Amino acid sequence: MEIKGIHHFEIITADIEKSLFFYNELGHLNISRIERSEEKDSYFIDIPNDGELELIDLKGKQIATPLPFRAIRFHHIAIKVDDPREYYFRFLPHVKEWPFILNHGDIYGHYAACPLDPDGLMIEWMDPYEPIPNNYLIEKDFSVCPGFHHFCIYAGDREATMHLYRDVLGMKLAREVLNFDMVGSPCDAYYFQVPGSGELEILDNHGVQLNHPIEPNHTGCRAMAFLVDDPQAFCDHLVKNGYEAKMEDGICLMYDPNGVLLKFIA
Repeated sequence: MEIKGIHHFEIITADIEKSLFFYNELGHLNISRIERSEEKDSYFIDIPNDGELELIDLKGKQIATPLPFRAIRFHHIAIKVDDPREYYFRFLPHVKEWPFILNHGDIYGHYAACPLDPDGLMIEWMDPYEPIPNNYLIEKDFSVCPGFHHFCIYAGDREATMHLYRDVLGMKLAREVLNFDMVGSPCDAYYFQVPGSGELEILDNHGVQLNHPIEPNHTGCRAMAFLVDDPQAFCDHLVKNGYEAKMEDGICLMYDPNGVLLKFIA
């Protein structure tokens, strides 16, 4: 029983037209399909060589007030691209609407254009470099572009979060970066391998508490779905280990210790 990769991320949008312009027109990511229902319309954005982004339009239903930035569980999603500088110039005319930066770190040896999407989720368009523990291998495999490089969530409870992803879900800790400065705040980052989909970065912001509950209609990324062989087996495994997990329409659902909705889909 193991996780096979990322199936998709769910993103609630306040303005679906702006979100499609961001991802489709500026990000050059294709819409693979559209699923419509009475409650919502879902636009699936294909990430070649990987999973999908599901942009959800609640069709006029009331959108919850955005969470304070420090209460946001998903910090960013990083996508591998051939040339982040090209994305920098695509987004440059829209910098007033969607603030962003172009990073180049000698430690990491990569470029990354990092705009916020229309709902405040940071999307990093970055070099396809391959990190290795305690070093960085600057050999770039462009055949995997685009694809997920990594995705980052905040941990309000580091020990409980590490226990779930490492000990219960079986993800392997690839590397850690300890006590680095992020906008004047000390942080630790732990990177777990997700087969076929890059890495999950767990960010410990040294005591920042995630006390704001996530409502189903909060904008931004609300769920992370993993690809597995047997969702029922995952559900049974989670319940056996003391987690509240349930099956709905053949999908295993649970919340991680930080309030992130996790889905396990075959």
